[in-house]
Amino acid sequence: MNKLTVILLAILFAASSCTVTKDVPTAVVPNQIWWVSGFKTECESVEKVNCLAVHKNENISNPNWENLYSNIEGFEFEAGYLKKIEIKMEKLDPKNVPADISSVKYTLVKELKKEVDARTNIIGKWMLNRLNDKPISRSVQVPSMEIDLNQMRVSGSGGCNKYFGAIEKLTTNMIQFGEIASTKMACFNNDIERDYHKVFSTVKTYLVEGDNLTFYNATGNKILSYTKQEDKANKKEQATDRRIHDIWAAVRIDGNPINRMVTIPRLEINLTKNKIFGNDGCNEYSGAITEVSDTQLKFGRLAATRKLCQNMEVTNRFNEAMSNVASYQLKGLNLILLDNKGKEVLAFLKID
Repeated sequence: MNKLTVILLAILFAASSCTVTKDVPTAVVPNQIWWVSGFKTECESVEKVNCLAVHKNENISNPNWENLYSNIEGFEFEAGYLKKIEIKMEKLDPKNVPADISSVKYTLVKELKKEVDARTNIIGKWMLNRLNDKPISRSVQVPSMEIDLNQMRVSGSGGCNKYFGAIEKLTTNMIQFGEIASTKMACFNNDIERDYHKVFSTVKTYLVEGDNLTFYNATGNKILSYTKQEDKANKKEQATDRRIHDIWAAVRIDGNPINRMVTIPRLEINLTKNKIFGNDGCNEYSGAITEVSDTQLKFGRLAATRKLCQNMEVTNRFNEAMSNVASYQLKGLNLILLDNKGKEVLAFLKID
């Protein structure tokens, strides 16, 4: 090898050693396996909404549930069912994403497993029938309890005073309540209330068998036994297609598409509270759901803020249409609201 060749090789080696490879971060991360809870929980971002609760691990023996402040594109939530899913995550450029929107896009790859979420069996209103495994005297006001997993809250009557508190942990057989607060009325013969709250604070596990709910203490002793209360309103809600319990963006009014250049009206249906919330394109509104079933849906009078906006045409048409709603249909990700003659008055697209 002559001297010139050696010099050329040395130069090439030095040049390749000094070349800088720009490290461009990938926008796509490996697919993940998650579990999605069988009930949504109330959470706050810009405003109060119902979030999916997810466990970001394939092993669900000791789940760590956390709120997901975003939707999973292509995923269909079903109340009462746990779902094991594979998702794709994409990091979006923060410069192109509004401040109140997640910079990560989640997309369903496939649903791997679906099973009943046994925790949802505890939802509802319950009437105490045994305290420390002894029958309740018919001469006293019987304590009651309501479990709301959307708000992770327990409330009820101790026999005289109202009580309420948080549910801090819930598995298929364990439950942990936070500190219980109650009203302070003076009551005649409040022994049962005193004993009720004393054992309530020792609850560790539970068992639901049909319409019976039993709480146990740390040593496995039965301390509180309840029977589910028959609730006509709740029975009607159970017949309702709970997929309407979501957030929707209007796409048509009286069959006509909405101009995308205006603020799009929005509707949130909350079956837990039997209320609706939203924006009519100008003002925030809220109101009660007065009737709901598997097909029927009627709203009470809506209360709204009183701003005047530059273009009130869509707002006025939207509010008039809302006053005529009598029933609904679900078609994929679309919610169709109909009047009492079965004519479409509003059409929405699921956005949550």
